[in-house]
Amino acid sequence: MFADIELLSPPYGTLTYALPAYFPEGIWHLGMRVAVPVGTGPLRVGILMRLHNDEPDGFIVRPIFWPLEHQSLFSEATLQILMQLSRRQLVPFGRFLESFLPKRLRSTEAALKICSPDEGEEKIPFRELRQRDEAQLFRVGRLWADGFADFENSGKHSEKIFFEEAFWAAVKPDDETVLSARAVKQRAMWEYLRSSGYASLSELKHRFGSSCRSVLESLQKKHLVRSLKTGEVLPDLNAAQKASLAEMKRALHSGQSVTHLLFGVTGSGKTAVYLQLAEYCLSLERSVFLLAPEVALAVRLYKDAVLHLPHARVLLYHGSLSKEARERLFCESGHTEPCVIVGTRSALFLPLSRIGCIILDEEHDASFKQDAVEGVTYHAKELAWGLCHAYRALLVLGSATPDLKTFYAARQGLLHMSVLADRAGGGELPSVQLVDMRKPGRKSVCLAPESLMAIEEARKRDEQVIVMLNRRGYASAMYCPDCGKTVRCPHCDIGLTYHRTSERMICHYCGFFLPVPSPCPSCGGMTLLPLGQGTERLEEQLRGILPDGERILRLDRDSANKKDGAEKILGAFGRHEAGILVGTQMISKGLHFPDVTLAIIADGDSGLNLPDYRAAERTFQLLVQSSGRAGRGERPGRVLIQTADPEHYCWRYVLHGDYEGFFAHELELRRKYAYPPFSHVALLRFSCPSDWRGIESYMFSFREQAVKIASECGVSVLGPAPAPLARLNDRKRFQCLVKSPDWPSVRRFYAAVCSAVEARPVRMSLDLDPVSMM
Repeated sequence: MFADIELLSPPYGTLTYALPAYFPEGIWHLGMRVAVPVGTGPLRVGILMRLHNDEPDGFIVRPIFWPLEHQSLFSEATLQILMQLSRRQLVPFGRFLESFLPKRLRSTEAALKICSPDEGEEKIPFRELRQRDEAQLFRVGRLWADGFADFENSGKHSEKIFFEEAFWAAVKPDDETVLSARAVKQRAMWEYLRSSGYASLSELKHRFGSSCRSVLESLQKKHLVRSLKTGEVLPDLNAAQKASLAEMKRALHSGQSVTHLLFGVTGSGKTAVYLQLAEYCLSLERSVFLLAPEVALAVRLYKDAVLHLPHARVLLYHGSLSKEARERLFCESGHTEPCVIVGTRSALFLPLSRIGCIILDEEHDASFKQDAVEGVTYHAKELAWGLCHAYRALLVLGSATPDLKTFYAARQGLLHMSVLADRAGGGELPSVQLVDMRKPGRKSVCLAPESLMAIEEARKRDEQVIVMLNRRGYASAMYCPDCGKTVRCPHCDIGLTYHRTSERMICHYCGFFLPVPSPCPSCGGMTLLPLGQGTERLEEQLRGILPDGERILRLDRDSANKKDGAEKILGAFGRHEAGILVGTQMISKGLHFPDVTLAIIADGDSGLNLPDYRAAERTFQLLVQSSGRAGRGERPGRVLIQTADPEHYCWRYVLHGDYEGFFAHELELRRKYAYPPFSHVALLRFSCPSDWRGIESYMFSFREQAVKIASECGVSVLGPAPAPLARLNDRKRFQCLVKSPDWPSVRRFYAAVCSAVEARPVRMSLDLDPVSMM
């Protein structure tokens, strides 16, 4: 008997192997990882794709060497979905699998452990096993087949990942004086519980140390805290939430794959609907994915899920976990009872079976798309749709500002939609005002006088403030007054960003840096001046203006890169250890701080003028989401958006949170210029070594071929032209925009140009529905 094996390393492709005689045929299963010989080199890892009796003619067929697991990592259905996705992206299937499998699952560097009642214990390094004679292979193969042999660290004996414990919540006192000024620890814990909603005992121990229990007892005696029973955290659903949940429950019983848009304003209680839907889905013995675009949001959802679903298996998976944790979860998730997987986009690759529901919170967020820089291109929404189609499951897309294509599909009746038009608990949406930065004296400052005055007034009332500037570092450029040039990255032709905390000028694309001070690379001058604003500079300016002792926290990629950095910063802000939180777009969505009454967007124009047809949509989404951080408690919220272009059409919709008005306006522009949803758009990306002089003639030749092939395939092409970021990592970059009425035409066009044009030394790749046009 023979098996087709998909290799997970170069040379990618499917090879046919014989089943080895030292194993019974019954141990082999589709989707199983196996070790196979390729050439004279080391063993390679592959996936068993097909079992058959068709012996290849004219070839000597080598045998599979060894199975790498007793149960298949992937189900047959999951394999089919992943294969379809790799075909749509025109990527070899083995390379696609390699891109998301944890490293240990792609390696044969392991030891086989034998534990037999007859033969005792033995450990055999895999490399040694390959040198054993046939009799030894038959002996060990029999032990494997009988279940007495397995690989070390196979994940069978991992620690418990879900838990049950006590949770605590704050109780609002009748008399605020019951918390005396001297009870510093009690007030700190009570403020933390009040702002975060609830916390587990282990979390309180971590935050407040060994005295945690005595402080809790004191607060309990004063009736300022209460112990929560697991499952009681979520408030009762309002009528709109109940109606949305009921419609989703009906979809679960339809026996069909259903996509449902949950369109709810910020603070409308979408999370409560998600968790009650997950609870119902588990009762049907089906598993749930609950995904967020960023790790900090996923961690918060995980805490909510653990508390609300006390008897469920709830697992957290994201790329920032240790490699050991990711490997263990990957192995365990395929052989577990129905569970809830909370995580980021990569969690969708966990080999779950019996999927009942996949939920994408903040479905509009670009982080759900992995681009070519990070690995093989894919969109979590597309993968989720494929999984739901295969398992006849429910796909829920939740957002206050849905992707325009998603909302258009709902309006066309292609997917179901329910609306949460009001904030849960009856709170009002914040008022929004524009601050005109064109006035004299405002070009060189981060914050206008109106913004500073609003911050001071909010802090006098002991209210918290969020200030967003979507640019990290201290200054966006370093300017030399001697020669009039800015310092640029020698590898990317991009201005270096000055980071004062590390005293470096850093390229945010390739990581190149220069220490500060350094001479000007152009003239050698030593008087470099910082230009532009970043979150570090904004933090510094606020410290210089506000009273001494005012603590300010900063959350951006730099501060979040430390271990649990984002969680610690948000936790400290939730405990009122600081009254002001400065950050990039990381603070714009999913955060719930009831005492934040003021949100300031320091540079509302930053994304409006990018060369991207989605620029206005992205700006609208970011600003509405940022505005939603204010006024989520009992006190009303206020939002100030600083802009140098107050006449832009986007603002009249942002000011009133008018998504449907913005949608109608933007839709007409898309219709006029034939952009999605009225066409399908792809980018052909090209790059070559910076010193290659033939790129211009290559692009000219490509253009001639592309125009001819495009007319045959029924697509239109614009370009190729230099990319907005024209050089990165010592490679020149070009791109070509492709518009088509459907995706198959795009793929035919790409396959044809790949055949017609000599590639080397140019790299060419296809990005379907790109989220970045840069």
